[in-house]
Amino acid sequence: MPDDIRIEYHPNLYVPREKAESEVQKWLTGNGRLLTITSPPATGKSWLLKRVKMEEGFLKNVPSFWLDIRDFLVPATGSLIGSRVIDPNGLEKWLAQFLKEAQETCKNVPAYDAGVETAVLLEKFAEAMQQCHPKQKLYLLVEGGDEPAEAIWNAIERQILEPIARLANWRFIIVLRHEQRLISYMLRRDEQRLVLGALPKISNKGKEQLELLRQEAQNPHLPDTDTILTILPDYPWSHPGLNHFLFLEVKANYRLPRANWLNHDYCLRGLCAITQLPLDHVN
Repeated sequence: MPDDIRIEYHPNLYVPREKAESEVQKWLTGNGRLLTITSPPATGKSWLLKRVKMEEGFLKNVPSFWLDIRDFLVPATGSLIGSRVIDPNGLEKWLAQFLKEAQETCKNVPAYDAGVETAVLLEKFAEAMQQCHPKQKLYLLVEGGDEPAEAIWNAIERQILEPIARLANWRFIIVLRHEQRLISYMLRRDEQRLVLGALPKISNKGKEQLELLRQEAQNPHLPDTDTILTILPDYPWSHPGLNHFLFLEVKANYRLPRANWLNHDYCLRGLCAITQLPLDHVN
């Protein structure tokens, strides 16, 4: 792969998912307490969550907090999605920073104390924020929930999410793998699921994504979008991750004969780009 398809959220590259965004809006205006966004790898769930966090019309003027579980997981080099474990030092650094930032908006939030359990500190944080914002819904947006191993996710539910969920005003939006399920009954009993599938096959969404990528690349020598679409004429351009993979392959190799880079391992390279697996791990 010439680049990583899992780039950070970029508003100029976001392809609107009107139906999914409408479902999120409906949930936000209702009485739900926990929404999980699930999908296969690289289909846009993380970007949808980032859009909810950053764009007006979702959580504007609403107290919300961001939790990226990857901030305290052991680095992913060579590990499978769904198998990462917690780095204790990373967890301490994350919690200290999380509480420090929360203190900027609510002075009653406790300072980090290495002698106090994570669950206790987070329950005190949740209580303090509820006191600072009485009668308001408070939101925790959880990114990276699809990356830890099942036992590690269970520990995260018990030590990080449950202590906050005990307070009535708190709401959660959590990104998970498509086959992943919440373990905690406290969380699961209030769960609603939003399954984010591929882009519609009969639409211009794939072409729209390629247009945005071409504009961002600012390379006048790249083939036009219609030419890129002909590279795999039977592909429906319905998977955002594969779309991005193909664009990056074109950007890196468009001066070469197609046979030199669209070879027999093309599908394997695309799969590795989506799942973050090294090529020698895929049969």
